[in-house]
Amino acid sequence: MKKISIIVPVYQNELNINSCIESLVNLKTKFNQLNYKLEIILVEDGSTDKSYSLLRKQLHIQDIIILKLTRNFGQIPAIQAGMKYATGKYIGIISADLQDPPEYLLKMAPLLEGDCKLVIAARKSRDEGFLQSLMSKFYWGLIKRYSMKEFPTGGFDYCMFDKQVAKEINNIREKNTNIFPLIFWLGFKPKIIYYTRQKRINGKSAWTFFKKVRLTIDTIIGFTYLPIRIISISAISTSILAFIYSLYILLMWIMGHEEAPDGWTTIIMTVLMLGGLILFSLGILGEYLLRILDEVRDRPNYVIDEINKNKLSK
Repeated sequence: MKKISIIVPVYQNELNINSCIESLVNLKTKFNQLNYKLEIILVEDGSTDKSYSLLRKQLHIQDIIILKLTRNFGQIPAIQAGMKYATGKYIGIISADLQDPPEYLLKMAPLLEGDCKLVIAARKSRDEGFLQSLMSKFYWGLIKRYSMKEFPTGGFDYCMFDKQVAKEINNIREKNTNIFPLIFWLGFKPKIIYYTRQKRINGKSAWTFFKKVRLTIDTIIGFTYLPIRIISISAISTSILAFIYSLYILLMWIMGHEEAPDGWTTIIMTVLMLGGLILFSLGILGEYLLRILDEVRDRPNYVIDEINKNKLSK
């Protein structure tokens, strides 16, 4: 019987934990009928609510593992921690808020039985608010346009893959990244199933606006050359404009228009424009330097405080 490990990152999810685990446990019988054994790995990512205490109450369930991180490292490091301890032939990733229907895991596993190593549940639509849908469309659109042309239009963070994919991801110790574009970047030809992301029923998402902005910046820098290209294009454009303006000044001088144009206004505008461009360029270069610093430090992406599992689990 093949084992499937399902990784669930948990952060500030006390209102969803019981229903999430219940849904996954209900899948165990159905997976057994398909000749699969289910292992559930819940990664508690430094929640300040009752998430961890509620998780520990589920330790009576066989084949459940709870990893407690020392603090909130973020969703991506939490998933990386779960992947390190996953023992299944196939590994799935799903959120704890049940916006992604767990029953789709039953559709993913059989698709991995052939030559396929990656199955993606891509969003064809979202049953969410307009602003949230717009931000998501913008984020995944950036990846598709500037990094990976074949990336699913609606993006994904719900998928299943085999041990080879997991091994490759575990070997990449990259910081400030997004694991889902990284999985796609590996180049394994995926099979895609489509679904509608459901509206969150219980609790409030901890995925704040500023976390989304930070992830967007990390992804743009990590998977595209767009920021550096912006600097290069801006520098070339400014040089061309400066050359044209210089020709214009020279022409005015040759024609005897010594008082035209107004020098003070022109100089101030030029200084402000160039100063803003320089500061903007330094900001982008600073983002790259910060990431280089993180890589040089080589600190772990996460630190595990406790590992809890049912004593009957193997």
